[in-house]
Amino acid sequence: MEACKVPERRITIIPNGVDVDFFRPPFTAPPQDKTVILCVARLVPDKDHETLISAFDLIARQHQDVELWMAGNGERLAALKQLAARSVAHGRIRFLRGQPDVRPLLHQCTLFALSSCREAMPNAVLEAMACGLPVIATATGGLPELVEHGRTGFLVPKQNAPALARAMEKLLMDEKARAAFGKRARERVEQCYSVSAMVRSHTDLFCSLLDGRDRGIGHGRRRMGSPWRIK
Repeated sequence: MEACKVPERRITIIPNGVDVDFFRPPFTAPPQDKTVILCVARLVPDKDHETLISAFDLIARQHQDVELWMAGNGERLAALKQLAARSVAHGRIRFLRGQPDVRPLLHQCTLFALSSCREAMPNAVLEAMACGLPVIATATGGLPELVEHGRTGFLVPKQNAPALARAMEKLLMDEKARAAFGKRARERVEQCYSVSAMVRSHTDLFCSLLDGRDRGIGHGRRRMGSPWRIK
C-alpha cells in the first residue's frame, strides 16, 4: 500500500472464506483407470493456460493415462483449442464449460493446477484444497499465502513450463505425497480459510474498531474506523 500512502498499521487483510461442509473430499476415491489434472479458471490472458498446456505436453508421453481438464469460459477458448490441437496429447486435453458447482470435477481429479501469471487470492484454489487436493500453482499474487510449498502442494515460477511440468511429474509419481499434501491442504483450509474463520476475523476487526472508538482513539476520519480491505 506504499503507492497509496496508507500506513500498514491501518490495513487489515481478511482472506476469502470457503464453505468446508459444501466443499469436502469425495466419499469414494476417483476411478483408477485415468488420472486427471484439473484447472478451474477463466480463459483469459492472466490465467496463462498456454503455459499449462505446454507443461502437460512435456509429461504427456511418459504418462499415457493422464488427462488435462480445463474448466472455464472466456475470450481465449478458440486460441487455446488451437494450441491444444497441436499438442502431442491433444486427445487428452478437454475443455469444459464453466459451471456453478465444480465439485463433480474436483471429485474426479488427482491434482489441481493453476498457471496464472497474475493472480489475487483465487477461490478455485481454496475449493480444491477443501476437497483434499494437492495444488500446483505459480508463485504470484496471493498464491504463496494459500499453498505451502512442499506441504500442501508446489509453487513454481510463473511462465515456466518446464518447472510446472517437473512439479506435476513429481506428484503424479508419488501417490503417498499426493495423499499427504491433500490431507494437509484440507486441514489448512479448515483452520485458516473456512467461512467461520472469515467471520471471526470480521468480528475481531469490528470489535477492535468499536473498542478504539469507545476509548476515544482516533479523531476526524479515524472516528469512522480505520481503512480495511478484504482480499
